[in-house]
Amino acid sequence: MPLVSVIIPVYQRLNFLSGAIESVLNQSLSNIEILVADDGSDTDVGSLVESFIKRGVRYRRNPVNVGVVANLKSAIEQTSAEYIAILNDDDLWEPSFLERMLEPIRSEPTVALSFCDHWIINAAGEIDEEASCRNTRQWKRHLLREGAQHPFIKETLVFGSIPAVMGTVFRRSAVAWSEIPAEVGGYYDYWIAYQAVRRGSAAWYTNRRLVHYRVHDQSETARLSTRARNMAARQAFFILGEMLKDESVAIAHRDLAKRALRRLPRVLWSELTNGRVKPLVKATRVATKAIAALL
Repeated sequence: MPLVSVIIPVYQRLNFLSGAIESVLNQSLSNIEILVADDGSDTDVGSLVESFIKRGVRYRRNPVNVGVVANLKSAIEQTSAEYIAILNDDDLWEPSFLERMLEPIRSEPTVALSFCDHWIINAAGEIDEEASCRNTRQWKRHLLREGAQHPFIKETLVFGSIPAVMGTVFRRSAVAWSEIPAEVGGYYDYWIAYQAVRRGSAAWYTNRRLVHYRVHDQSETARLSTRARNMAARQAFFILGEMLKDESVAIAHRDLAKRALRRLPRVLWSELTNGRVKPLVKATRVATKAIAALL
């Protein structure tokens, strides 16, 4: 049985997929399974991945696009290892990434996940050191000591210190993978990090940049559209609403309430303009909960 299941979700994008797969195949740890999970792409992802099949890479394609959450859940159902890592199709791992992440999580039963810092690279793969340092500070990783972080609720939920997709290895049992709500959408990384630490489990931080996170026109354009911004606001607002109901993360409720209320105007406008009544009612309930948390 493999030790780590590596899942590479992909939809349409071919530009950087080969590099992502190669970076997994080049890991110093060999006891892994690799699954490329194609969410019904119209592009020729299958042909590209076919050249890696003989090297142990598996490929599955949804007949139609089912969305990021359903794609991930289906992929995880088809893997078996005790530990799970997810790599974006446009990012890269250093050869020692999995080995370094597994050392603490295998030796410390209370550790639910192991994560590290990362480089920022451009489309050509060139490292931007200034952007990398800025990113570390933005997500407060410069404040973390190397080793076990316990508890790690506020750092995860408020600071967003864990790069859950591309920079983390999870203990499979730490997250109810089959129960990830469809509503979280592209914020599923925030959701799974939340689930992993919400009951007080430890996280292990390795103070090294072992991942290359790619910033490029394709990814940035998707984030800038009004529709994408509205969708992201609704997804984040849903998660914040669930967290505000969760007493196990009460230590972060005031900060989460402020974040929810900042997103409220966009969420309300989005639901109103689309005539969605039930989500609108739910949004007002979350707002009420957020206000109560601040009183």
